[in-house]
Amino acid sequence: MEDEIDYSSLSDDELEQIAQSDDVLSLAPALNELHERSPQRATVIAEKLLGGNDEWLRATALDIVFHEKQPLALEYMKHHAAACSVPVLRVMVEMLAADSRTPERSTIEELLVQVRDRLRDAKGSAVDDSRELFFRKYPDLLSH
Repeated sequence: MEDEIDYSSLSDDELEQIAQSDDVLSLAPALNELHERSPQRATVIAEKLLGGNDEWLRATALDIVFHEKQPLALEYMKHHAAACSVPVLRVMVEMLAADSRTPERSTIEELLVQVRDRLRDAKGSAVDDSRELFFRKYPDLLSH
């Protein structure tokens, strides 16, 4: 069995190298650690990952971009909410319903409607927690 990597012991340059590698299992933890230390460096990488194929990496990247460049993250969400994967949708819900830095509702109304529709249409239990969180924050959207 391979030893676990202690990301906290790595330099920023090493973390950046791993975060830009093809090692999907190490990429997200390295990117998160880099974000803790050097948000700008992590954000540059995260922006690139938003266009990638791995849904879990896109979810991680969206979370980082939201915290550092919220307008860019909101624009991404508006363009992808209708068809994104469940992991990305769950991150969107967390940002819209639980993050204290969510923008004024008037600026994200269209996005909220898209997310509401996705949550209503989603099958299975994978989004149950997200659905509950979202409609607890925006109960008026439940009846529309």
